[in-house]
Amino acid sequence: MRRIFVGTVVRFDSAGAVTPLQILWTNGETYGIDKILKTEETPALRSNTGFRYLVRIRGQERELGYDGRRWFIMAYD
Repeated sequence: MRRIFVGTVVRFDSAGAVTPLQILWTNGETYGIDKILKTEETPALRSNTGFRYLVRIRGQERELGYDGRRWFIMAYD
């Protein structure tokens, strides 16, 4: 299991909630997030903030994470 760091388009609402909308893949492709299936706050190693999302992209479930500095997708080799 490894992290692949990706660009992410997110929405911040007036209450401060973060909603990821799109993934900007390493090859330049953009993928819309069809649905957020699960969200949890997780303490990151280098900061006290972090989020983990279970998302559906093009019919496939993926783990999307934020470590307080960067967004990443979990890859299972």
